[in-house]
Amino acid sequence: MNSPSSSVPPAGHGAIIAVVGCDGSGKSTLTGDLLAHLGKEHETELVYLGQGSGNILTWILGIPLIGKPLGRYLKNRSKKAHDKEDKASSQDATTALVMYLLSRWRNHKFKRMLKRSRSGATIIADRYPQAEVPGFYYDGTGLAITPETTGFVRWLAKRELRLYEKMASHLPDLLIRLNIDAETAHARKPDHKLAMLQDKVRVIPTLTFSGAHILDLDGTSPYAQVLEAALSAARTASGSAMTEGKTTIAGVVAVIGCDGTGKTTLTKDLLATLRKRGPTELRYMGLVSGETGDKIKALPVIGVALEAFLARKVRRAQDMKQKVPGLFSAIVMYLFSKWRVGMLRRLRRLAGTGVLVIADRFPQAEVPGFHYDGPGISAERTQNRLIQGLARREQLLYEQMALHRPSLVIRLMIDAETAHARKPDHPIEELRDKIAIMPRIGFNGAKICEIDARKPYDEVLAEALQAIEGVIAETRPGWGNGV
Repeated sequence: MNSPSSSVPPAGHGAIIAVVGCDGSGKSTLTGDLLAHLGKEHETELVYLGQGSGNILTWILGIPLIGKPLGRYLKNRSKKAHDKEDKASSQDATTALVMYLLSRWRNHKFKRMLKRSRSGATIIADRYPQAEVPGFYYDGTGLAITPETTGFVRWLAKRELRLYEKMASHLPDLLIRLNIDAETAHARKPDHKLAMLQDKVRVIPTLTFSGAHILDLDGTSPYAQVLEAALSAARTASGSAMTEGKTTIAGVVAVIGCDGTGKTTLTKDLLATLRKRGPTELRYMGLVSGETGDKIKALPVIGVALEAFLARKVRRAQDMKQKVPGLFSAIVMYLFSKWRVGMLRRLRRLAGTGVLVIADRFPQAEVPGFHYDGPGISAERTQNRLIQGLARREQLLYEQMALHRPSLVIRLMIDAETAHARKPDHPIEELRDKIAIMPRIGFNGAKICEIDARKPYDEVLAEALQAIEGVIAETRPGWGNGV
């Protein structure tokens, strides 16, 4: 097994688990079973990263008039491109172009896979590109430069090599290599040439995949053993990838809870008390506040009308049971979320100066809905593809924000009846909904202190200050001398 590479994968990404091996080693069966098992635990996708051109040819065949003859021609050229024994084919300009386009297609699939991984999905990749050994057989480059190579083909070959070098620089979190002997492979795949299988069996075990973490498994072992070992390693890789890049923002304490829990009062009193000891600031991390509304109202001419309009849009947006009313509303919601990204960036900079920061609310990516400080658009709320695209972009914003966890989350707990007695202008069903959802949010593994907000307020304040003492001790040594 190769040692893990020092290359750092994208922060907070879903794991990329690649399965490679000679034909007959059981790649297709294993990738299918990994998808079935891991898909029950979290979002998982299967991606074929071989050089297959089926999707392209299907599209070409559907072109009126020229589709079928062009498709047959390209299919024949593609077959030549994959034929290792047809050494002259790669020197033919037309075939070389087809080979290059196949590599471009693979690169397109690869980039799409990376995007899905960055959004948090676990990827099971059947095959994986490499830049060590040329040959489509081994998932490497198809074009080679020889003394007979023409200028055009040489130019294509150089561009193709850069594609593979770039793809190979993105290491999978785990690469499972199924090893097998040529005779067993041929018995399982009698329609494959034995010489070709022997060639693959000789080369594939020598590939390092740029230093990726490789699990070598014997493809001739009982399949149950192979699956068990692969699943164990895949689950470990998946867990590591999902925690990769998480950062605790030192000195940030977030206070969250349903309306009526006393968040605003508590955060202001924490600010007043802690400021007596050292530099402390309060930051509102929700999307709408009276202070924000007052600033908008103060704008000349349009201020009052704009504030009223935006308030209506936000109230409508917060109801996750209704559809997004339209593209313009979705754009407004997306801009609110971009605003929140900026607020979090400023909060991180402030905390970096040594200031203790009290955050009223905090963004999260686990539960959709502005009510819960999550993404507000949600692709499930619309059939409009433009709005769905905005929803995916917004979800990515929240996933990136959620990687930055506060040092402590103080969660104020309450029952709906008490909350409604304190906030009679709020619908009780809305309060019940928030109270049910809030305990489910883990803020990406942040440390959480739960306080019963129904207690006398002096006790709530004392408990909160005591919890913050731990944050001060860990992140602000010498900052104060005790409350």
